[in-house]
Amino acid sequence: MARLTGDARLAPPKLERSLDGSLRHLDDHLDEALAALPAPRLLSFLEVAVFCLVTHLPFRDIRSVDGYPRLVEFCREFGGRAGARATEYAFDRP
Repeated sequence: MARLTGDARLAPPKLERSLDGSLRHLDDHLDEALAALPAPRLLSFLEVAVFCLVTHLPFRDIRSVDGYPRLVEFCREFGGRAGARATEYAFDRP
């Protein structure tokens, strides 16, 4: 987020490893977590949180998420929902 203020420094390596570890864990266990949610449901906090996190990272040029194929596929599917399309975040983007 520091880049928004013009700070060009890279994130500390410890932070990068932590973020990568979190994303890797989510990518590896997303299907299990989704399967544990009650059915039927319209929406869950987990689904919204994963979608927001994973789409926010490339949106803000924080990092690519291409190395996490299950998360990318989930966001593609979830992003097709009418609610996700109608509320696309673009506060300071054209």
